[in-house]
Amino acid sequence: MSAPSQQPEVTFRVLPAEEWERLIPFFGDNAQHIPHPAMSAVVVGEADGEIVLAHVLQLVYHAEPLVIREDYRHAGLWRESTRMIEGLFAKGNSYYINTDNAAVKNMAEKNGMTRVGELYRKEIS
Repeated sequence: MSAPSQQPEVTFRVLPAEEWERLIPFFGDNAQHIPHPAMSAVVVGEADGEIVLAHVLQLVYHAEPLVIREDYRHAGLWRESTRMIEGLFAKGNSYYINTDNAAVKNMAEKNGMTRVGELYRKEIS
């Protein structure tokens, strides 16, 4: 299923630390999971100036959470945010995700991640 055609185009960028307060209402009840900007980076997808996707890269090279507003899910937006997250790494580094969500496991596998126990791992080449 893809996003309805009437939705505005989504643009992606790394959110500067001075704008991180914008993540609090987007994360809602999960706002406590927003890491400190000195220890992480966030790629956001925005439509008409509103955040519709937030993909977090944490210092431990743990690339989650990935949160997509419900009406933008199933549109493949994660591919561009993942490409940008991976661009933040130096070659030879690895990152991990940890999930029990079948859809996220599927995305990890489509992205070439390898299952390592309960985690998924990808080395940047």
